[in-house]
Amino acid sequence: MADLANSQIFKEDAFRTPEERLWKAVLSQGVYEACTKRSQATPLSYGEMRSASEWIDLSNKDFCTVCIYAGYDPRYIVRKTKGRVNKWVPSGA
Repeated sequence: MADLANSQIFKEDAFRTPEERLWKAVLSQGVYEACTKRSQATPLSYGEMRSASEWIDLSNKDFCTVCIYAGYDPRYIVRKTKGRVNKWVPSGA
């Protein structure tokens, strides 16, 4: 029982540099904020949630840079978060 199915994830993290782990944390926080339901996001304002959801976009240079620094392909992150990221209706629509 000691060998869990997800144990490979932790072994992979052991080989990451401290910088990669930092960027992975930044990426994780951004994805969390973008995918959190409004009712569960007590410490986040509407603007912060909207900004996070708009951040996850392949045309966003900052998002792609963070993904690469974290050791992930930005297309992979977009694909994995598809359907989970909150969609916001533009003001005045």
